[in-house]
Amino acid sequence: MTIDSKYKFIDVKNSGWLNNQIGNYAAAVVNIDKSNYTREFIATAYAQIHYQDGSVETIYGSEGARYSDSRSVSYIAKQIKLDSNYYNSLSTTNKNIIDRFANN
Repeated sequence: MTIDSKYKFIDVKNSGWLNNQIGNYAAAVVNIDKSNYTREFIATAYAQIHYQDGSVETIYGSEGARYSDSRSVSYIAKQIKLDSNYYNSLSTTNKNIIDRFANN
């Protein structure tokens, strides 16, 4: 998958390095509508380097997304619940969030 993909995508722009470590960044999809809890999502990391000469190079992460790697929010929540030790270590607030996604 590339930024030229024919699929609909959200471009999450990096506004700084994760934990101030150069080269580390993260993104998240938030405010997912309930109607999309079972929709499968997929992501790939990339960086666009803008050179002084005006040229731009796009570099993709080594763990490029494969379409078979897509997962829904509901699926991930159900997987979390299967790990009872981890699930039980969560706060009540976080358990409620996981339950809301899993029980769709």
